[in-house]
Amino acid sequence: MDTKMPKRTRCKDIARQLVEEEPGRNMNDKKNRKFVVSREELLAIDTNKTDYLLGLFSGDHMSYEDYRQDKQPSLLDMVVTAIEILQKRGNGFALMVEEQNEPTNTAGVGGFPALRALQDSHLPAK
Repeated sequence: MDTKMPKRTRCKDIARQLVEEEPGRNMNDKKNRKFVVSREELLAIDTNKTDYLLGLFSGDHMSYEDYRQDKQPSLLDMVVTAIEILQKRGNGFALMVEEQNEPTNTAGVGGFPALRALQDSHLPAK
């Protein structure tokens, strides 16, 4: 650990930095940019009129699919929305879907819950 770093308890977390500082501050005030905090808001996004989207759906870790509440979007909801926005750019894109939580209930199998959620969703290939 870098000893020159301030104590972690005094650092703003990344989510707060994104909405209190640039690029997220006043995000909804800028054309074609949206900030959402619920599944309902995410699904209401017009992806044809949105070029940038920031979604913060939990104050902590998001729930695994099996424990997800209705207010929180599914992994499928987030991936489909991201693809719809990114594919408009016309020059290709790379989308990385990452599972950040420690694998507490997967016996050390890293991103298995994220992959299972996508597989279970039967994401249509385009």
